[in-house]
Amino acid sequence: MNYLTQLAIICPLVFIGGFIDSIAGGGGLISLPAYLIAGFPPHVAAGTNKMAAAIGLAAASRNYMKAGQIDIPLCLRIIAGALVGAVVGARIALSIDDRIFKLIIVLAIPVACVIMLLSRRSVAAMLDSSAEPERTSSWYIRAAVIGVGVGLYDGLIGPGTGTLMILLITGLLSVGLVRASASAKLCNCVSTSTSCLMFLLEGKVLFAVAIPAVIACILGNYFGSKYAIRGGAKYIKPMIVIVVAMLFIKLVYDLAASL
Repeated sequence: MNYLTQLAIICPLVFIGGFIDSIAGGGGLISLPAYLIAGFPPHVAAGTNKMAAAIGLAAASRNYMKAGQIDIPLCLRIIAGALVGAVVGARIALSIDDRIFKLIIVLAIPVACVIMLLSRRSVAAMLDSSAEPERTSSWYIRAAVIGVGVGLYDGLIGPGTGTLMILLITGLLSVGLVRASASAKLCNCVSTSTSCLMFLLEGKVLFAVAIPAVIACILGNYFGSKYAIRGGAKYIKPMIVIVVAMLFIKLVYDLAASL
């Protein structure tokens, strides 16, 4: 498969991933399979996807920071754990054989998708929740543990990390969804950037693809936010189900053909 054909597969799917991610999260469930379908080795696919995702998350985190919605004390604890988890997770991923790693990715994608879709928290609920928990020493310890666990998953696989982090912050730390969502973006950005660096040092990031993918991701996020403002968020979950199902079937077919 030549370079232009690969971009023709990856960029539209990364655009869709960015579009969905800006509204409800879970864009990695679409963008990561795109690289595999385009024929990239699993580790290169993961590393290149992490670079595009890290830049997109950095832009989103900047906007949340300017709006004053990020809980800095909470983020510092989660990030401390996430740095450790992301390094360990990336190390494990890079040590796994290509075929096994691809199988892990293929199995993880539908699981992450189900977890995201079964969340009882709607996007609209983020506008109303403003819970403020009691911040004891055990509360901060739980935050660090969440960071380690989510960072480990982010370094190893990645898709659905933001949604998982929001669920844990709201469920285990009782933080309101507005601050949880904003804080998760920054924490996710750090864990993804850390794991991306690990893949980069091993030569698993393809810049010739990552740069166009970043542009597609930014455009997807821009138009996705516009779509959400106009009330289109309610159509996102069905879109995720359809696209992820199609990509999963394709990945399973390719994996079976390679055996």
